[in-house]
Amino acid sequence: MKVERWSAYIILCLIVAVATFNILGSLSMSVIEKKRDIGILRSMGASEKSITKIFMYEGLLIGIIGTLAGLLIGYFICYLQLHYNIYPLDPTQYKIDSLPLQIRMSDFFFVAGASMLLTFLASSELSLMLCSLPFWMLNPVETSLIDITPPSSCLTSSTVIV
Repeated sequence: MKVERWSAYIILCLIVAVATFNILGSLSMSVIEKKRDIGILRSMGASEKSITKIFMYEGLLIGIIGTLAGLLIGYFICYLQLHYNIYPLDPTQYKIDSLPLQIRMSDFFFVAGASMLLTFLASSELSLMLCSLPFWMLNPVETSLIDITPPSSCLTSSTVIV
């Protein structure tokens, strides 16, 4: 029984690892989309550390919400199986009529802990990646002037640019 429990725990950790890579990917896309906003924050005087904290907290928030939702759904399914037998077995083929189930809070804590640890590692990896970006990629002047310059079709010979 211990081997089955540990193998299920390892499989759940692998599922959480895949979800963590999804979090890392979505946060990376968020950094790419918010490059202009990061430049504006830097031009307003925000430090690199405060900007990286924003993305780290965003990743942790996604991880906390996902972990809590997964725990609640998992507990609800276990409750339904214990009380309402939603996954019955054929009694002609098996000696038992339903899947045996025992809820252990330690299992919930181990899976939640692994989920939060992997989420923290993914968020901190993104923060380190953001700190290692070259300064020219987040230049506050260039990112704040992107949408201000008029298109060349607006400039005529009578237009005076100050």
